[in-house]
Amino acid sequence: MLLSESVEHRRRFAPGWPLWVFTLSLLPLLLGLGAWQLQRAEQKQLLQADIDALAQAPAKTLAQLGTQPPADWQPLSLQANSTHTTCGCWTTAPATDRPA
Repeated sequence: MLLSESVEHRRRFAPGWPLWVFTLSLLPLLLGLGAWQLQRAEQKQLLQADIDALAQAPAKTLAQLGTQPPADWQPLSLQANSTHTTCGCWTTAPATDRPA
């Protein structure tokens, strides 16, 4: 058996028309999805730039915000004052020092 005879007996890939129709019908869909992913990447880069800029900004207190809600990713500064001088633990006993 010669080399040329073995090449002739090999099967070659020869797609039929259904495979071509399937491939060509999905090609626009796949290209559209690729373009959509590139647009999303650009939007996420802009969002990350906004988040980074707000993270560098000084924290605002609730008094500085007033009635407006804080922006997304806005650093806030909260302070609490405690008048308790002892460290309490959770208890189920009723408090006797509080008015009813």
